[in-house]
Amino acid sequence: MVFKDGKPLKRAYRRFSIKSFEGQDDCRALFEVVDRRLGEYEKTENKGNGEKEGFKVLPELILVDGGNAQVKAVNDALKKHNIEIPLFGMVKNAKHRTTAIAAQGGKIEFNVKKKAFTLVTNIQDEVHRFAIEYHKNKRSKSSLSSQLLDIQGIGETRAKALLKHFKTIKAIGGASIEELNSVKGISLTAAQEVYKKFH
Repeated sequence: MVFKDGKPLKRAYRRFSIKSFEGQDDCRALFEVVDRRLGEYEKTENKGNGEKEGFKVLPELILVDGGNAQVKAVNDALKKHNIEIPLFGMVKNAKHRTTAIAAQGGKIEFNVKKKAFTLVTNIQDEVHRFAIEYHKNKRSKSSLSSQLLDIQGIGETRAKALLKHFKTIKAIGGASIEELNSVKGISLTAAQEVYKKFH
């Protein structure tokens, strides 16, 4: 997520699928994401014209959802690329609200009346909203895919390809055999099976 001048810059948001391992490990995931993000910056550095945005520009500050362990993981990625960016973790209380920011080796408590606290709270709220929306969409897509998996010859890869192309089950159901067959990875036989399912 990206904030600019204290406001969300939604067009600069990016999602990363973790590729280097399976399972849950916040620190490894953070290292991978920041490592890949900085790698993309290095590829695009000094390329292209116009206003720099997205991967073409480095952030002025990184706030991490977590404490010292998460800060260390991101700092390790920064060191790998020999890049220095101010870095802090958002330390939460029992009510899951940010009460301090952590740097390596310590933390700074917030004065709740200051603008910095308001900004970090707004960022935390936006992170929460974005995460909920992402998981809701992921569950919805998974549910849609499962409807297609009942069709003979349609596995997870083909189901995803159809949804990516047509966007909705209704659109898939309304497509002709030729339109279904035009989707990359969908054979004529598979297209006929999908068509038969909806007609």
